[in-house]
Amino acid sequence: MAIMLDLTPFEGDLFLDRPLDKIENIQNRALEKTARLHDERPVYPKNPYWASLPLNVQGVEKEEYTPSGWIKKETAYNPFLMYLSLFDPNVLREVAEHEGIHAGTPGKMLLSHLYYDSRDGRIKFGYIEPDSVPSYKYPVGKAIEEGGVKVISEKIGGVEQTSYPVTSKMVEEIDRKLTEMDNNYSLVYIQKLASIAEKKLIQTNYSKFHSNPADLKMSEVPNELMEVLYILNRPQIIGTIRKFASKIDLSYIV
Repeated sequence: MAIMLDLTPFEGDLFLDRPLDKIENIQNRALEKTARLHDERPVYPKNPYWASLPLNVQGVEKEEYTPSGWIKKETAYNPFLMYLSLFDPNVLREVAEHEGIHAGTPGKMLLSHLYYDSRDGRIKFGYIEPDSVPSYKYPVGKAIEEGGVKVISEKIGGVEQTSYPVTSKMVEEIDRKLTEMDNNYSLVYIQKLASIAEKKLIQTNYSKFHSNPADLKMSEVPNELMEVLYILNRPQIIGTIRKFASKIDLSYIV
């Protein structure tokens, strides 16, 4: 929900140059570059808006599929960014590019259902509790989504991303090890596979995928999802995830 701002004259001066327009331009340029990197057609969020967000949350990108397969996106930003920009003029670009990379990266909904099960040391596809994740479930898909922003930013020539430093380091190592395993593998390749699998599930099993993917039968799981699980469960990748899982910083910032 958008926040109604009661600004003093000084605070109002911060908003005279329509920073949301600037944020949207930066955001959408990062979105376009990210989409092209993944061979996807850009899908733009509706106009960004200021929102009442916790102080440690600078921006949020939300996506939702309709039963027809159309994806809706929106981005919201914390007005506190305007104060932060007085001390660090690069903060607006960093946050706008962060959310733009999110908006341009496909397959995030599918990846959000991936978790590392410390009980047997495997990455699995299933239900992630929205409120409190059991300690044995490390949300590896969420880590790939957030830590991957820094990796993608470097690939598209974006500004340096400083949020999620631990998770970003993990995903950088995963990306490097994927390429060492096979020249065709990379973080982008995993995200492309996830995108294909996600679209297939939305078209054929929207209800199950949207409510509880654990209800999917093996025969309903796309080959691309099986390939994602096969690649990420290779010993080199599992070893990296195990090394970083105890140092999770996903609550650090958005």
